Amino acid sequence: ALRREVVPRNLHFQSLNPRASLDGAPFVIPTNEVSWRGGEARRLAGVSATGLSGTNAHLVLEEPGPD
Repeated sequence: ALRREVVPRNLHFQSLNPRASLDGAPFVIPTNEVSWRGGEARRLAGVSATGLSGTNAHLVLEEPGPD
């Protein structure tokens, strides 16, 4: 996403839990590719994974600066 400047669509999302709401939230669930061009501020991306054994991992990535 950082390199290609595109947030990929969520492949398996069908509908939001009816007890949850994104109204007023600063984010969306991407059902189509979303352009994510770099700008003055560095972009941050979070990557999460859950394994079958219960192992969880979360990474926060930051794009490199102009140096």
